[in-house]
Amino acid sequence: MNAEKRREIFRRFHEDNSEPKTELAYSTPFELLIAVILSAQAHVRLHK
Repeated sequence: MNAEKRREIFRRFHEDNSEPKTELAYSTPFELLIAVILSAQAHVRLHK
């Protein structure tokens, strides 16, 4: 995927939802990273 396609994808995301929110609870960027990792692990385990 080239840079132009990536920009177009993000432009469309921004157009559709300019202020996205997460359902994950966090207070620091590190906590968000850990929450995303744990959420992904749980998702994978549920769908095996």
